[in-house]
Amino acid sequence: MRLEEITPELLKDTLKAFSYAQELPEGLLSLHCLKQTGSRVERSIVLQDYLYSVVTDRLTELRHAENLPDDRELPLSREAVNLTLARDFSRHNPVLEAWSALYHRYVSPISSTMKAEDLAATAGVTIRQFRRRVADGIGMLTERVRRDEMERHRSLRRLHLRRYLPVADYARLFGVDEPAERVLSLLTDPHEAPLVALDGLGGIGKTTLALAVAGRLADMDTFADILWVSARQTQLLPSGEIRVISQPVLTFDMLLSRLAVQVGREDLIGFHEDHKEQVLYEVFHETPYLIIVDNLETMEDYRALAPRLRLLANGTRFLLTTRHSITDYSFVHSFHVPPLSETDSLSLLRYELKRHGRSESVPSQEYLSRIYQIVGGLPLALKLVAGQLRFLPSNVVLDNLLSSHGQAISALYPYIYRRTWMLLDEPSRRLLLDLLTISPDGEDMNWIRLVSGLPDDLLESSIARLLDLALLQTAGTLERTFYRLHRLTITFLQTEILASWEERGPAVSRRESLEETA
Repeated sequence: MRLEEITPELLKDTLKAFSYAQELPEGLLSLHCLKQTGSRVERSIVLQDYLYSVVTDRLTELRHAENLPDDRELPLSREAVNLTLARDFSRHNPVLEAWSALYHRYVSPISSTMKAEDLAATAGVTIRQFRRRVADGIGMLTERVRRDEMERHRSLRRLHLRRYLPVADYARLFGVDEPAERVLSLLTDPHEAPLVALDGLGGIGKTTLALAVAGRLADMDTFADILWVSARQTQLLPSGEIRVISQPVLTFDMLLSRLAVQVGREDLIGFHEDHKEQVLYEVFHETPYLIIVDNLETMEDYRALAPRLRLLANGTRFLLTTRHSITDYSFVHSFHVPPLSETDSLSLLRYELKRHGRSESVPSQEYLSRIYQIVGGLPLALKLVAGQLRFLPSNVVLDNLLSSHGQAISALYPYIYRRTWMLLDEPSRRLLLDLLTISPDGEDMNWIRLVSGLPDDLLESSIARLLDLALLQTAGTLERTFYRLHRLTITFLQTEILASWEERGPAVSRRESLEETA
């Protein structure tokens, strides 16, 4: 029901119909609070109960504020009505008088049958003054019904905007507020790039951040709708195993088909890609959408999709998540998702331990800090460690992390790094291994050039590749850039790559090992 259709005249006619057992006007029967109610009779009953509750609850609040007793404790009689009405008007509070006049004129089972002149006399005012108070009460009731209806509209809109968002796999978030506000600002600023790409290591929380941002935007009026398409091909199960989702790499035609379904244009399925693109171009240029494309796995996806997504964007914005850092396009704002701080990481560990029933035996601050020093601020890794602590002694879990013999950890690392490692060419792999001795605070290009021994052209292309795949991090300024490795990257190289070489013995050359791990 439109808010402008909720008028004092409609409220008055509805209350009079209830009071005199007349047929109700249709208007208020279309309120959202009645949508789930069946027949007209049932809706009428619910509507009467709603309006009467609003009036009586508000009147009770005002009486309480004036230290007046609750008339619901009095017997239903004309004497009781006269007492409460006179008492309400004795405080000379115009708001209390308005709600009391409204209540006694149309809601009270006793006084609603009395003449207005008798009620005015009991209140100690003229009939004209009493009717003015009733009109004031109807006006305030109208505003209250409008506010309630507006809130129902907003609630339904929030549910509508969230209908394509995946169900969150978390009950509480840590360290998300600041990056979420930054990404939200990028998406709502008309002067920013129309595509925002969240990049970072697997398991760092890119999807979680995208979902948090989408949830906040669902509570705002920035976008007409929010769409979500996933390009994920694997899913990490609670057991630590990886389940392959049987779907091919996302193509532009597949993306258009999924978006067409979500905007209610299923009729486009089966048409040529160019036709779908033209129709959706008009849809997204006419109406501002937020479109999230989650878990793009290959650079080919980006290189093929990004320029064409730019053509679809106008008021519409795209939020992408990927392990690859994208800096090739001026219309893409690359946002590197940071790891959790030590404080947030330890809070997440404690929360997960309590959630798993370890509230009485949470490890010490020193122990949790040691876990953080090994794992870093990757939420996925921290959750898996907390899951191990549910079944294994804390010293065993720590030893497993240090030695990489724990089953859950051995399943986690391939998920986070193995596919990324497979995307590296031989020079990039050599460089990554050479950087194992890099300082935690980072080193500059001169140090890397000296350690690697690679020709400048290979060195620059390898560094670019490592940066694109989020295996190498940068710090400092444009004039003085430092490069460093994440803790989990170092752990992966030491325990998954170098350890496998050592097991095979010195007869295997480094080049052969690099090729065989490809």
